[in-house]
Amino acid sequence: MPPLLPTPDMITIENPHIRVVVDPTHGGRIDSIRTPDDAKDWIYASSDAGAQASPTGTDYDDLWAGGFEELFPSDAPGMFEGRALPDHGELWNSQLEVRDQDDLSVDMVLHCRSVPARFEKRISIEPDSARVSIAYGISNLGDQPLHYLFKLHAAMRVAGGDELLLPGGNVTRVSAEFSRLMGAPDGAEWPIVAGVGDEPTDLSIVPERSADGQEFVYVSGLPAGWCGLRRPSEGRQFVMRYSLDDFPHCWLFMALGGWRDHYTVVLEPCTNIPKDLAAAKRAGTCAVLSPGASRSYSVSIDIS
Repeated sequence: MPPLLPTPDMITIENPHIRVVVDPTHGGRIDSIRTPDDAKDWIYASSDAGAQASPTGTDYDDLWAGGFEELFPSDAPGMFEGRALPDHGELWNSQLEVRDQDDLSVDMVLHCRSVPARFEKRISIEPDSARVSIAYGISNLGDQPLHYLFKLHAAMRVAGGDELLLPGGNVTRVSAEFSRLMGAPDGAEWPIVAGVGDEPTDLSIVPERSADGQEFVYVSGLPAGWCGLRRPSEGRQFVMRYSLDDFPHCWLFMALGGWRDHYTVVLEPCTNIPKDLAAAKRAGTCAVLSPGASRSYSVSIDIS
């Protein structure tokens, strides 16, 4: 294994076609993905994105600053299998150790605190294209099966009229209390759902910012493993591709001005539904690793 390098605050990997900025102090979060042809960054990051890593046990929503991050081993906090699992997992406020880096890649690792697991992440770009590849490894270092959630959490910079890209699937709202766009709790086929007044609502079209603009849904039964964002005003699109064996569900968190003044849609390919680990375990929709086992995940991002 290569020796660990001192962790800098931010790492930039780039070629003539794309620039990616990575923050190892926040779980290897990506704060920027941009090509020379883009009018603006693809990743939404608020003015607090560069803040220092917050202490364990703090509230995720109060400190969330956007970026493209990951959630592991949990989403909702609480006791599960005898362990106190943190809010939105432990990656977002953990400093990853940088094992290796060069102009085109960075390789990082974390030995987790809340569960007996090792989390590995490698971000790389090809020399001659605008493709980003991210490879993950999760290893169960314990002597019992490890049930967990692993989710990508890419906050996208959006504008009214942008189009959310999914191949199809069944839409279920996560919380009736949070929902502002959907009227029916489930049974809809992406992208047309019954709105609050039962009028057809197209969830794929990003609305303008509004005081009550917010929605949170699970999309399951996906016919293919990809999701993304299209900017019709620029003729540009951002597409993430992955295996459905890795991420059979895609959650969409839509903060459209009605949630803490954020204006973003978070693309969330995920191993599990629902977000509660105990409920997912009962339903047989929870990721699990046997003692000593490891699992690899990967995603590629193309901008065109």
